[in-house]
Amino acid sequence: MEKTHANRYTCSIALLAKSNMVLRTIFNISYDEKCDLYHVDGNSVQAKKRIERYELMLKILENPHSCKAISRKIHLKPKYTRRHLEYLYENGILNKKAGKYYACMG
Repeated sequence: MEKTHANRYTCSIALLAKSNMVLRTIFNISYDEKCDLYHVDGNSVQAKKRIERYELMLKILENPHSCKAISRKIHLKPKYTRRHLEYLYENGILNKKAGKYYACMG
C-alpha cells in the first residue's frame, strides 16, 4: 500500500488470470459454426455462397459504409444488399448508425 494525500491509501494490485478459451474471430471458425451463426442450412449449395457473401460484407464493414457503397463493392443491387444487411443487423452481427453499417464482430 502506498500512502497518499491526507492519510488515504491506494492499493495497486493487478490480477493476472489465464483463460482456457482462445478468442476467435468470425473468419476463424469452422463451416458448421458459421452455418449456426448465420442461421443457414449447411447442406445447400446456396449456403456456401451466402456465407461467402456475408463474410465479404463483414470484411468491407470493418470501416463504416453505406448500403449503396457496399452494393457497389460486392456487385449486387442495393435492394438485395439492404436485405442482407438488415438480416445481419437483426441477428446482432452488424450495427447501424446514421445510415452507415459497421461490423460489431470480426
